[in-house]
Amino acid sequence: MGTPDQNPSVSNNELKELISALSRGMETKLEEIKTELGAVIPELKALQVSHALLESTVQGHTKEVERSRKREKANNVILFNIPECNNEVDELTHLNSIIGPAVNVVFDELRVNYAFRLGRYVGNKPRPLLVAFTSRLSRDKVMAASDKLRTQNVGVAYDRSLEERQHRKRCLDLVSALKKHGKNVSLSKNEITMNGRATSLEEASAYLEKLSKGKRGRDSDSSGTSTPTPKKTGMKKA
Repeated sequence: MGTPDQNPSVSNNELKELISALSRGMETKLEEIKTELGAVIPELKALQVSHALLESTVQGHTKEVERSRKREKANNVILFNIPECNNEVDELTHLNSIIGPAVNVVFDELRVNYAFRLGRYVGNKPRPLLVAFTSRLSRDKVMAASDKLRTQNVGVAYDRSLEERQHRKRCLDLVSALKKHGKNVSLSKNEITMNGRATSLEEASAYLEKLSKGKRGRDSDSSGTSTPTPKKTGMKKA
């Protein structure tokens, strides 16, 4: 039983009114939030579109810069063991005396764009010399004379990007490993040829892995030895 001071009906009504007021307040607040979000969402979508366009533009410029670098490098060669000179004019004069006879032309006819040394000078060891030609034809003439230049202790190589050098190293390592397995494989212009057929780096790598697993299995079989079972001997009764 309740006491005279308690009035359940009044308390319930007050509680209902309080809940109703809170509910109305929450509904009003939710409507305000919806209105604010309705104004913000289109702006966010516009920002997403702008970001996507900007990212696409940056990627396009990056690819174009990379293509431009590759086009520029396509006309270059790097020469090794060329004695150092004091200036670019002397460098070109010296190159004419070394490369001219090997290419069978006057070096000036190869149309050199510029030449400079790579890396820091250490001791008496000449730094690699990058020579940029104005045409790929001039570059190819020098590369074709690589055997003659080698007789003069002069090395020559293409001017490759870091990615291209890493790819070529992987190809060389792979070709070397396949040859150790007795396979007919070669590398020309960064392309692997196996058994007279052009083979991708991934395909050749998978084939090497297959060969290596087979060899490990054979080695394991040949090295396994069986332990003879000892004969049982009966004990004589005393």
